[in-house]
Amino acid sequence: MRTTIRSSLCRVFPVLFALGGVPVAPGVAQAADYDLAFVKTGPTRADLSWKTDPYKQYLVCWKLDAAGGDVCGQGSNQTTASQITPNNSNYVNGRVTITLWGLDQCNREYKVRVRRTLVAFDTQVFWFPC
Repeated sequence: MRTTIRSSLCRVFPVLFALGGVPVAPGVAQAADYDLAFVKTGPTRADLSWKTDPYKQYLVCWKLDAAGGDVCGQGSNQTTASQITPNNSNYVNGRVTITLWGLDQCNREYKVRVRRTLVAFDTQVFWFPC
C-alpha cells in the first residue's frame, strides 16, 4: 500500500512542478498599481499604505528580502486587511493603512506583497532604517 502511494506521488509531483513552470499568458498576472508607501513608526514597526476602494480585502505578507523564497511563503509575516470602510480610521482619502510588525533588523531591506487575488498583487522592496 505504501509503495503504491509513494510511486503515485513520484509520478504526480513532477507533473505538478512542470505545470507550475508553464509561462503565464501575457497580461494575466501583473502588478495592481496600489502605490505602496512605507513609514517607520517604531523600532520594529512600520505603517504600509496603498490605494484602494472601500469594501475590499487583501492579504499582506512581508519578510527580509535577503531571506529568499516567496514573500508569502515559509517564514513570512502575514495579515489580512479587511473591514476597509469609509468610516474606519485606517481608510482615508482612498488609502488604507496597516501596521507591519516584527521588523527586527534595521538598515535592511524587507519585501512586502499586497495581494487582492491570485493574479492582482503588488510586490515591493523597502528599506527599514535604524
